[in-house]
Amino acid sequence: MKIFRVENIHWSGGLIRSYVILRSAKVDNDSIVIPPSLHLLKLAKHGISENSIKAAASDLKLFFQTLERFNVSWKDITDNQMSGYLENILQSESRLSVISIERHISTLRKFYYDAERNGLLTSTKHFTFDYYRQEPVKDQSHPSDLLIDISAQVAAVERNTRQVSGVSVT
Repeated sequence: MKIFRVENIHWSGGLIRSYVILRSAKVDNDSIVIPPSLHLLKLAKHGISENSIKAAASDLKLFFQTLERFNVSWKDITDNQMSGYLENILQSESRLSVISIERHISTLRKFYYDAERNGLLTSTKHFTFDYYRQEPVKDQSHPSDLLIDISAQVAAVERNTRQVSGVSVT
């Protein structure tokens, strides 16, 4: 799937730009993935910044790619499957931070809300968006602690080198 920027869309007397999700690089009616593309157009109509629309396009592209990969319809995805997407695809496979996953959740909430409001869904989808939140372990050491540790290691190597070569330094 690809994200394609669309310029010069006439809307209420003005021009807007948006993004569409394509199944292939060829831009035609069969290639456009309609549900996420309509959501992105709605964001543009409401004056959402281009960077925010592009981020939402990226989130939705990955979501729809994953649905296609596992042969699941966006209309039929279950709460357990959604949680699996968050934990297995976003967190484990894509190695996204909790903040990035939360952005994906926000995008998906808005997408499903709009889909229902626009009549693309016959019933409300209720997702808990539960997943095991695991941040990568970060080194909490202070930079000076690391410098002291490295200095100690270098000194130990130098002492060992002097002893091996038979040189005694006092």
